[in-house]
Amino acid sequence: MKTVLFGSPYNPLSGVAARFFYEKKELALVVLPSAKIAIFNESILHGLSLLILGGLRLAHVFLRKYGFKKSDSYLSLKEYLVVHRDIRTVEFVREADELQQAILQAIGDPVPGGVRAVSCIFPHKIPVSLPIFDRMINIHPGVLPQNRGPNPYFWVLAEKLEAGITGHVLSSQMDAGDILLCEVFRFNGKLSEFGLERVTVKQLNGFLIQLFGNIDELWNNKSHQTCGNYMKKPTLADRVKYKRKSVLNWKDLCAFINI
Repeated sequence: MKTVLFGSPYNPLSGVAARFFYEKKELALVVLPSAKIAIFNESILHGLSLLILGGLRLAHVFLRKYGFKKSDSYLSLKEYLVVHRDIRTVEFVREADELQQAILQAIGDPVPGGVRAVSCIFPHKIPVSLPIFDRMINIHPGVLPQNRGPNPYFWVLAEKLEAGITGHVLSSQMDAGDILLCEVFRFNGKLSEFGLERVTVKQLNGFLIQLFGNIDELWNNKSHQTCGNYMKKPTLADRVKYKRKSVLNWKDLCAFINI
């Protein structure tokens, strides 16, 4: 089965997912967001941290593009795509018919064995009624159903929730689809959001091996989410209250510089 990956250009988890499916020779296409995400709509310090982080990841893209970086580690999906130019990409469109047409134009006729959609940190709502896909799966960097929502890292640290990764059926409601596999892991509670993201990145490849290595069995035995907690996007007050968790620290910077 071929995979169409919905990912975010400068997100490392999207990069891990692209690498996983590419090395399995299953990656048919990468769908990228159609618009940039605003970063100064919360607290100034958090927005500045995101700006610095984005700059570091962009720098790695240029280092890779011009041959100055040759290591086996990638900080983002964009960096991976710069090296693997044979990976086809399209820009996301919100209308289901237009999106399906764009995907079909990129990959041609449906391939033998079918096509599945895998969303990994994609910032837009994906239509779940696209007939081209046999299965639609979302990779959520948090434990479901207790930690639904757009920023699970923040709430893990702020509310002392379990950290983990969940693979679930993509549904019309955010993070509410049937659960295929959930993995919980330990972490240092003194980490920032960015530090917890790095821990999650290290766990993701093993998680993908378990999930897609047993996908038929897991799909046939998926568990319904009967309840859950939707954790809203952190507000300015939340950011101020837990500012230590929302700002890059020296350990974060050193990790991104030295990779």
